[in-house]
Amino acid sequence: MAAGHIIRVTDAENDLTVFTVVGAVDAAEMVGHIMPFLTGEPTQRVLWDIRAGSVTSLSIIDVMWLINRTKPFADRRRGGRTAIVCAQVLDYAVSRMFQSFAEAMQIPFEIAVFRS
Repeated sequence: MAAGHIIRVTDAENDLTVFTVVGAVDAAEMVGHIMPFLTGEPTQRVLWDIRAGSVTSLSIIDVMWLINRTKPFADRRRGGRTAIVCAQVLDYAVSRMFQSFAEAMQIPFEIAVFRS
């Protein structure tokens, strides 16, 4: 079980949702925030701020499960853009793995990963 949490803030005026990861989170915690977002009124622009947290506990299997679980709802953000910002090298590596798998599975929105 992860010790961290995720804070979600939506700026409807700018069509932006920011997910801030604090501490270590796992795939279940992430899906627990992504599913309500995708099945509600998702914004086209999303920022995942992982600088104060960690996703390094995610395995390849976790990343695939996360994508497979949320993919049926991804069309709700077709043409959208997601940025993931990481402070640590391993979080960047896991996020790039997520980006690569999402592209291979033809998720219909752009994902970009950055280091700060």
